Amino acid sequence: MTMATPLAEVAARVGEDAFLVPCEWGTKKPLVTYVERPFEGTKSPAYRAMFEAEPTNIAVYLGKASGGLCALDFDRDEDLAARNAAKSSSRSKSKAHSPPDTCPR
Repeated sequence: MTMATPLAEVAARVGEDAFLVPCEWGTKKPLVTYVERPFEGTKSPAYRAMFEAEPTNIAVYLGKASGGLCALDFDRDEDLAARNAAKSSSRSKSKAHSPPDTCPR
């Protein structure tokens, strides 16, 4: 049985449409320029090999580049708990929940 690579595991979680960026291990510093790189370029064997050459962090280029994928970042557990409580309360008042068209600002 073969083990999934870190790149394959991340892609499985965020989707194949996500724009993944290799970063220096232990940092958020990209190993490559990516802002003007076309999404198709992230699928090349040479680009994907950068994730396997040595340990890397894997970042996701959020927004339009990744099909509208966005992230919410909470620095305090209390803030996450308050957000989850508010979300749970609003769901109980509505019959249906659909995600926003854009990321919250």
